Amino acid sequence: MTWSGADDMYRGFLTYFERLNQVYRDYILNIQKVNESYNESIKLIERMNEMNKEFVENYAKMNQLYKQHFEDMQRMNQQWFNLFWRPFMGQQQQQEQEREEEDKKKS
Repeated sequence: MTWSGADDMYRGFLTYFERLNQVYRDYILNIQKVNESYNESIKLIERMNEMNKEFVENYAKMNQLYKQHFEDMQRMNQQWFNLFWRPFMGQQQQQEQEREEEDKKKS
């Protein structure tokens, strides 16, 4: 084997290993990109979780406001009933009792 043959063989191995090294570099860069994508995904998921927590808290506050409104409306209706309808119903019952008494007297 001559020096030129050995030199060609060396250059062939060198070229092969340089290509192999480049493939590994590309692979590592792709893995880094995938890791960056995963990190961004994790950050987005964390942000979504925070937003969902805020949504749940706001929804709970809204439900509390609806509950308070419902209770206020019930109290208002009860007061309205007590102030206006009870006296009216009492007068109506009194009139009915008077009619019944008159009917009994007539019979």
